[in-house]
Parts: sequence; structure tokens; C-alpha cells
Amino acid sequence: MTNDNVNSVLSVDFGSVSTRVVLIDIVDGAYRLVARGQGRTTDGYPINDVAVGLDRVLRQVYNATGRRFLAENGTVITPEQADRSGVDLFTMTASVGRPLRAVVVGLTPNVSVESALRAASTNYIDVANIISLDDGRSEEERMNAIVLTYPDVVFLTGGTEAGATEAVLRLARMAALAVSLVDKQRRPAVIYSGNSYLDVQIADLFQDVTTVLFAGNIRPDLRTEKLDTARLKLGEAFDQQAGQRSSTFAMLSKTSQTGALPTPQGYGVLADYLGQTGMGPLAVVDMGSSATTLALYTEGRMQTGINPQIGLGYSAEALLDTVGIEAIRGWLPFNISRKDMRNYVMNKTLRPASIPATVKDLYIEQAMLKAGVRHLLQEMVPGAGALPLNLLIGAGGPLTGTGSAGYDAMLLLDTLQPTGVTVLQNDPYGLIPAMGSIATRAPEVVVQLMDGGSLNYLGVCIAVDGKPPMDKPVLRVTVTPDEGDVTEHDVLGGHIWAFRLPRGRRAEVKIRCRRGTSVNGKRGVKLMVDGGAIGILIDARGRPVPLGKSAADRAMLLPMWAHEVTGDPIVEIDPALLEAIADEDEAEAKPLSRRERRRRRRGKDEAASTDEPSDDELAALFGDDDDDDTSIEDEIDELRNVLS
Repeated sequence: MTNDNVNSVLSVDFGSVSTRVVLIDIVDGAYRLVARGQGRTTDGYPINDVAVGLDRVLRQVYNATGRRFLAENGTVITPEQADRSGVDLFTMTASVGRPLRAVVVGLTPNVSVESALRAASTNYIDVANIISLDDGRSEEERMNAIVLTYPDVVFLTGGTEAGATEAVLRLARMAALAVSLVDKQRRPAVIYSGNSYLDVQIADLFQDVTTVLFAGNIRPDLRTEKLDTARLKLGEAFDQQAGQRSSTFAMLSKTSQTGALPTPQGYGVLADYLGQTGMGPLAVVDMGSSATTLALYTEGRMQTGINPQIGLGYSAEALLDTVGIEAIRGWLPFNISRKDMRNYVMNKTLRPASIPATVKDLYIEQAMLKAGVRHLLQEMVPGAGALPLNLLIGAGGPLTGTGSAGYDAMLLLDTLQPTGVTVLQNDPYGLIPAMGSIATRAPEVVVQLMDGGSLNYLGVCIAVDGKPPMDKPVLRVTVTPDEGDVTEHDVLGGHIWAFRLPRGRRAEVKIRCRRGTSVNGKRGVKLMVDGGAIGILIDARGRPVPLGKSAADRAMLLPMWAHEVTGDPIVEIDPALLEAIADEDEAEAKPLSRRERRRRRRGKDEAASTDEPSDDELAALFGDDDDDDTSIEDEIDELRNVLS
């Protein structure tokens, strides 16, 4: 299908908590967002059918437009009919359920494996194990790593074009044997993205074992990286895995012209498009219930990171284990014990759709969001305290659903901490996943949506470099609007000044820096800016944002900054929350390693899976019942026979 016969588009995004639908149609000769709907995802108990939630959301769009979208058999009507029912293009994205579980197999960590991980980073994928020739493991241990990981896909790569052959085949034979040991109903698919000269031999190796998808070599030579085809094949694997959850999901996936694409794929597509049009450096960030996505376009290079262990709903407990409680405490204006924090995140994990009931709960969730995004940023750009960004876009309920443009902007500033002059936008309508899925079939739709201002324009932030002295005048700002009086203001170090410039208005901004401060390395700045939901923010807190060393410091700073940006009254922190607390469980002070998190999820460590349990361990497991004629020694011997 080409752009010539695409007049209307319906895009559905199945999230872990919410199902979102957007209807795009031609208005006055250009593609525009016409209607949208949002409701609870009904993938799990007690309904266990995504069609129920989808029908509810489509009714919202029907009530707004009078258009019908579903046929009697539950599929989406395509193409658009003469009575305006249906659409020309139906796309579908999903992040509901667990991520695609993958094992990466490559020759060397810093070449083929590194490229494979970058390709996987743009999809909803949990890389559970990495195998390479120099990982120090025996052939048997590598096979066990595949079998005991229970992957959905084995991502096999290695060898430049016409390069290494025998080493790649050696890994492929090992992977084929390992996959053949898995029950046929649970065998993973294999994606091969290595030396294409071996495609025929790879196909023969897996012919009677499992499905193989060929993606083209991601490293045709040592200096070239081609990830697009591999990303598409990983998306196909996600589609297949997602379709196995229910017959309804599979039916909708087959109806969609793009299948069920991973939701995060849209963020990378959008960031790459905007970066190549000259808007970089830029970032697009999303935190959902189950995962966090960060797409960066800097220095002409696109980089996408997805962490399925960082989320504010189903992955709340995993977020705490991943980032560690101290990283979260660093954003809290009060003290909290490990026990209370653990209880909060466990309740959030069990009730992912719940919203904060108190100001304290709100601070906890926002602290988790900030710590989680900054952890992902450090994974992608180690040592990054701040980023020079021209554009910063926020997406997902936690970043766009605060009910206040000012709070939305504050969360963006605190998570990525941009420096220089940064345009702030967000996506409250869930358009970004839709644009990512549409781009491969009708790119002109995406171009016109962006040009038409479909994202919410918050305003412009001008941030000071370095560490300005607290409460000392560091900037002299002069704002000359296209209508109205000139405003001059001295901005103090450690503070944020907001100038309300409404949408549709423009203003000239002049800044003179003092006390050794600068903006983008310049002591004087002059620019024209457009108005937005919050107007102009002058952030003189410095980078990284100085949070203070104690909860008492943050109890003064965080409410003050919120007041300065939003204009809302300062909400004082209850002094009782600042009292010292005693932590009994100091063992959880440090964030868990990836291996430890995997071990907790499985309930056992793969590396120890073949170790024989001791007598004491078995006795503790089964107990010693005096009323039983069988001795504990006999039980231990019997269990050993079973295990052997």
C-alpha cells in the first residue's frame, strides 16, 4: 500500500495498563489527528481478552466521529468503505505482557555482540544471556545457558561479509543443538544477522529444528553497521510471541498491515527522523507501566535504550531493585525506610493502574521516575550528568498525565537535565507509537503530523551551565514580547524563573550571564522564542541539578522549584517526615546486578542449577516429620535419585 491510497489511518497501542487509539484523516488537504480514545487494557484477569478494551475505546472514537471500525467478526475494516466505515491503513503496537526474551550469540563482544545489542535496544526485548567465543564458557555451559534461559528468540550474528565462516558455524551448531533439546512447543525462533555467505548452511542447520529469520549482516565490515533489517526481524519475532497470548490478539495482528510492532520502535523512528531534519541533538523519553524507553540523537548518531525492568506499574518493584533505594531517596524531600519503600512499590506492582493518593505518594512516584530515567541514561551514556539538547519530548502517562503543563515540564527537566536552549514538548495523545508504526507504510503521514503541531508544545527552557552560587544574581534577562511591555528580571542561582508567553505569541529574549556562568558556553545570548503552555523557563539551578545532601535540603528545594515553574502555592513538607529513621535491612542498600535480578525472577541462579543440594538444604526444604516412617536420609536419597 502506498501513500496515494491512504486517506485514513487507525492506530492502536496496547499498553500494559492502557489501550490507546488514534484516528488520522485528511483535513483541508493534510493529515491531522481527528479523534482519539483511551481505556484500560483487558489483556489479563478477569477478562483476558484485549478485544473488550479495544471495543470500549473505539466506542469513544465512534461517539466523536460517527464512524464504525469493526466488522462483525471483530476485525478492523480495511480499506475505508463508501459509507466512511473502516480505514485505509490499520497499524498496531504493543507493550502489553512480558518482553521478548532473547539470547544473543556472537563472535566478539565489541563487534557483532555490541551491534546485536544495539539492534535489540529498539525493541521490547529482555536480553537474558549473551554468548560469545571468548566468554570463557565450555560448549556444554553455552548450551545450558540457552536451554535454561527459555528464550523466545536466539539472535545469532557474527562474521563480516565473506569473512569468518568456521567460527560462526561452530556457534550456530551449538545453538541448533541447544534449541533441539527444548520442548517443541517452547522452542525459540532464530534470527540470523551475520555473514550472509553462510545463509544456506544456517538454513540447513535449523531446517528441522525451528524457524529461522534472515536479517542481513549487521556488520558487513568492521566500520559499517546496518541495523534496520535486524530490528524489523526482531519486531516480527515480537509480533509472533505477542500473538500467542490470545486468539483475538493474533487476529488483530493479522489484520494490521504492519503486524504487532513493539511500542518503543516508534520513539527511535521519530527521533531519527527529527534528527536528520536538523533538529538534533534531541531526546524522546517514555516511562510506562512495564518499561522505559529513551531515544537519543546526538552528534549525528541515533541511539535507543529500552529497559523492561524500569517502569511505574508492573515493573515498579524491578525498578527499585535496578536503581537502588538511595537513587530514589536522592529525589525525595522526606525520609523513608526501606521497608516502607518496598511496601509501596510492591503495592504498585500489584495495582499498576493506581494513582498517588497523597502528596507523599506523588513525590515517591516522581522520584522513582527521575531515578529510573537517569539510570537508563547512565546505561546509554556513562558519566552523563546533563545533555545539550535542542529538543526534548516526553511521552507516557507518568510524564504527560500530571494535569499540569508546568509539572510535565519539571519532570522533563529533572530527568534529562538539558543544557542550553531546549524546546520542550510532550505527547499526551499517544501519537508517537502510531507515527513509528505508520512511518514504514506511509511516511508522508508522519511528516505532516509533525509539521501540523500534533505534539503538545510546552515552551522553551534556557539552562545555565555549571554550578551557579545559590541565591546570588547570575543572569540578567530581558524579554520583549511581540505584544506588551518589556520585562527585565535578575535570576538567582539555584532558582527557576518562568515568563508566561501564551501560544501563538513570540518574544525576543536577551540574557547576560554573571559570576562565571554561561549558556552553551556563551556569556551573552539573544534569540526569538515561541510561546507555549508554560512559555519561557530560565533554569539557573546548574547541572547536574543540586539536590542537597539531606532530605531537609530537598524539602526546601523541591517545593520551591515546583512553585516557581507552575505558579502553584508552595506545599510545605510535614516536619514529621523529616525525622531520622532506622533501616533494618542494610543488605538492600546497593542496586542488584543484572544477573541477580534475573536470578530473583527465575527463583534460582542458572550458574548454580547443576550444583547438588546439600543434606542440610534438603532437610530444611522437606523438614523432618517424626510421624513419618521414612527417615529424612531416605527422603534425601530418593530425591537425589530423582535429580540424577
